Amino acid sequence: MGVNCADNKEIAKAFMRENGATFPTVLDTSIETSMFVHRDYKITAYPQSYLIDRDGKIAAAWVGYSDSDPTPTNELAKLGIK
Repeated sequence: MGVNCADNKEIAKAFMRENGATFPTVLDTSIETSMFVHRDYKITAYPQSYLIDRDGKIAAAWVGYSDSDPTPTNELAKLGIK
């Protein structure tokens, strides 16, 4: 699931279409949502990713994105997900 509280909805939707994103994403730039997300998830940069385990706990978190970054694959493997 994605949460985008920073970008214009049309820009975010276009980016998701162009990059083949198929996961559900909340697009809400309201001040309330932005404050909640930043406070509760301690967002320090964009994008910030969280991997939630089957128990609903944060199993891993990382900042940034790169096609060659092995972090997502490595973290999924630690949870037994290929």
